Amino acid sequence: MLDIEKLKSDNISEKEMYLLIISNLEELKKFGKNLAFIKDNQNYLSLNPITDIQDKIYKLKPIELSTMDLETRVLQISNNVDVLLTSYNDTINIINEKFSLYNKLLKSYEETNK
Repeated sequence: MLDIEKLKSDNISEKEMYLLIISNLEELKKFGKNLAFIKDNQNYLSLNPITDIQDKIYKLKPIELSTMDLETRVLQISNNVDVLLTSYNDTINIINEKFSLYNKLLKSYEETNK
């Protein structure tokens, strides 16, 4: 703990001041952090306290239900998009295979008709 009475007197040497500061460095760091915390949160002291919390929660309930409904709809749409993309990829693969077979048939026909 800092010796406040000794600090109040003007008879303290620089060496004693240095030793006092060094010996209480951790306490001074904590104090500095506390001051920074107070400075960062000082604007909250001027805010009005929240009253009627239950009423505010009740008013937020429809928004919560709507959000949950929207989340369900988004999941359904996402699943539908996945199914659609899978079907699209399957169709493209089939078309690709058909073109490949068509190409082989055409090359085979061209080679036999030379």
